[in-house]
Amino acid sequence: MQRDTELLTALAAVHAGRIARDLESTTLDFKVDGKNDDATIKSLVDAALCFANAAGGVVVLGVSNKESGPVAFVGTDIDQDYVKKRIYELSTPHLLVDVRAETYFGVRLAVLYVAQSPDIHSDAQGRAPRRISTDCLPMSSQDQTLLREERQGIDWSAQPSGRPLSDVSPRCARSCSATTERVRGRAPQPRQGQ
Repeated sequence: MQRDTELLTALAAVHAGRIARDLESTTLDFKVDGKNDDATIKSLVDAALCFANAAGGVVVLGVSNKESGPVAFVGTDIDQDYVKKRIYELSTPHLLVDVRAETYFGVRLAVLYVAQSPDIHSDAQGRAPRRISTDCLPMSSQDQTLLREERQGIDWSAQPSGRPLSDVSPRCARSCSATTERVRGRAPQPRQGQ
């Protein structure tokens, strides 16, 4: 619902004279057809992966992000089922997106709704980008691991360390115990200087 509002507001603003690039956000991107279908699909796959690996978003194909006013609405005739199928085929793990042919201001656009995914998706070359601000940036293997753990609810600090209790110094054990008791409300707060 919020993304639909952002989309409709942005399209109206572009039609009224704003440049689409200035309206792009962490959840909205404008694209135009490439030189051929393969180039268009590559651009859409990259954008879909970026949104799926971030907070999700909407990709609008058929609005130039460099123009303003009615001339920015260049449209597209690409088949939405073909787009959906190719994004699915060219992503690992496979990514399903909702692609709709919609008409705004008399121009046919392809609107891709991409949900945030619990997985980390990459392209055929193994690159996993994500949307940061209005840019699609590659994630390092460490970024991917951290994001995967975050999305799966993994708290590595809650896991057993594999170390025996005898490895903990008595002073540290007393301090942790006192802190735990204080948090639970069972012990008085330490006085200043202790």
